[in-house]
Amino acid sequence: MGKLNPYDVEINGVQTTIKLTEEQAKARGFMSDKKAPAPANKARTAANKAAGK
Repeated sequence: MGKLNPYDVEINGVQTTIKLTEEQAKARGFMSDKKAPAPANKARTAANKAAGK
């Protein structure tokens, strides 16, 4: 048996944590093969710095 990982799920309107292997979680639809999109970069340059130097 593989390593058990905790998954937070909602069952009948109740939040609970269950431990499943990755294979079991994929079979039950708790994991998707798609990765979440990367967040947009919100970094700003300092106002007192010259650009391109």
